[in-house]
Amino acid sequence: FPQKPVINSINTTENQTIVDMAVPAFFLPINLELVTATQEQAPHRIETHLVKGDFDQYTWVWEFTPSPDQNRTHATLSLSVKPAIWAPQWFLQWIIEKDIQEHLLMLQHKIHEMHQLKDQQNSRVEIP
Repeated sequence: FPQKPVINSINTTENQTIVDMAVPAFFLPINLELVTATQEQAPHRIETHLVKGDFDQYTWVWEFTPSPDQNRTHATLSLSVKPAIWAPQWFLQWIIEKDIQEHLLMLQHKIHEMHQLKDQQNSRVEIP
């Protein structure tokens, strides 16, 4: 989203996480309501779908597949997003592409931080 959504609430149960947020409506002075449910399906799939809100459709599906050498993981993202308000298709596509790029950069940064922390912990030598 061009402007960051405001998270109203996050509720986690045994099998899913419900997120209620207000999403700025592009160039309009309103917020769209978006309530989603996210579930882990099997060990290699995460699904987020629309519960209610100002969207006709909102689905994100991540699938993770280990590489044959087990040193990498292939991630596939499938999504379908259709706000209930009208906007040009090219504009929606641009927003979604920008959002995905930002999301992937944040993931890359987090993974890099995790590896650095792991390397620091492994390089510590305790002297009795």
